[in-house]
Amino acid sequence: MANVFTIASREFSETVRSKRFMILIIIFGLVMIIPMVTIYVQVIQMMSDMPGVPMPMGFLGMMGFMLSGTLSTFAPVMGVALGCDTISGEREKGTLKII
Repeated sequence: MANVFTIASREFSETVRSKRFMILIIIFGLVMIIPMVTIYVQVIQMMSDMPGVPMPMGFLGMMGFMLSGTLSTFAPVMGVALGCDTISGEREKGTLKII
């Protein structure tokens, strides 16, 4: 069982340090920043249009809703991309047959 954890930790550390993983994280950050700014501007505008009226869902509620929707779409794509990257990396190194 210790061998499995050794191999898994090595694979995880290689994946996290890869350029493709960094590119995916940057794309995800951009995908999250653009809607976050849009929602922030909308909340500020709604608060200035109706002073004194409580909002049912403020900035954090809208962000949570948007984050859950984005993660449910982006996480599987990221998983498939990283899986393909790992398999192609093992194939290039010639260690795919060993694994």
